Amino acid sequence: MLAQQKEEFGGIRFGAGLLGWFAATGFGLVMITIFGGVLAAWGGVASGSTAMTDLRSFTADNADVLALTSGIVVLAIIFFGYLIGGYTASRIARFSGFKQGLATWLWGVVITIVLAIVVGVVGTQSGDSSSPNPFVPSMDDLQSSSLAGLIGLALVVVLSFAGAVLGGLLGQRYHRKVDRFFSEQD
Repeated sequence: MLAQQKEEFGGIRFGAGLLGWFAATGFGLVMITIFGGVLAAWGGVASGSTAMTDLRSFTADNADVLALTSGIVVLAIIFFGYLIGGYTASRIARFSGFKQGLATWLWGVVITIVLAIVVGVVGTQSGDSSSPNPFVPSMDDLQSSSLAGLIGLALVVVLSFAGAVLGGLLGQRYHRKVDRFFSEQD
């Protein structure tokens, strides 16, 4: 019976993947906000003041530690966000956990590309060309990408994919456990 259900209802479900991506994004936004608050509190305590000039000097004095800590935390948030997203998509779809995790990850890739195109178009049409848009990288910035930036991008791609697929497999595992329970009852 399970094989018949899988044949009928298995496969990639992009609606479940989209909901998984929403779960991943929601988790990421909440955790990044909490992390930002922790960093601000850490800077305020360490500098003894909450004045912006003191926080700026704290940031400048501890740039290496802050960069490394922030990078590790952001990568962990991305991994666990996509893990939750893949799990959510797989629980919704019930079958093909790997494919549901993949759908979650693909939604993230597609939405990232669309947003990058929109930002690029809006950035080039921003009007005043004497003051470039700080959110849109110039061609010089893109051509001089550092090795660290490329490694960071690769880590984001790999960790988000691994998290989404692993989450999808974990969500499918839950359904198989339920199926085994009911087959033992019969």
